Amino acid sequence: MTHNIWINTPFTTNASKSAHATINRTGHNLLLVVAIQRSANFDSHQ
Repeated sequence: MTHNIWINTPFTTNASKSAHATINRTGHNLLLVVAIQRSANFDSHQ
């Protein structure tokens, strides 16, 4: 890993956790196809 990438990488997982929490607002226990469709819709609005 280059020094530049190392320095610019966050040292916490806060961004990942907040992104994960946001996607969970779209539903739980969904069928796989529905989950994929909602995920694609969510990603297109980010």
